[in-house]
Amino acid sequence: MTRRGFTLSVVPHAGGRRRSLDVSGARLLLFTAVVVLALLAVLGALGMLLSGLTGWQRLETLEEENLALRDSLTDYREVRERLDSIEAELQRIRERRIRIENLAGLAESMIDSL
Repeated sequence: MTRRGFTLSVVPHAGGRRRSLDVSGARLLLFTAVVVLALLAVLGALGMLLSGLTGWQRLETLEEENLALRDSLTDYREVRERLDSIEAELQRIRERRIRIENLAGLAESMIDSL
């Protein structure tokens, strides 16, 4: 029965010593499996790297949105402070109006009693 395998021969140009390497079928199969696994590992790492790069792009988009929201929040706070000051001023005006109306009513009652 013949052995399955391959022979690798190296013959130098300068007439040096010839070398040959016999590779059995099992070793060739093992070598092929290792090469395939290494290739899959490289492809997996490349896929993870590419997905990481898209993650960075997504991160930049989220940072831009965060900055826009921060600006909107600052604008909202400024408007809210202005509204609070307007409401306080309106309350002072209402109080003055009530005082004026009370004084006017008091003056009328004093005039009527004379």
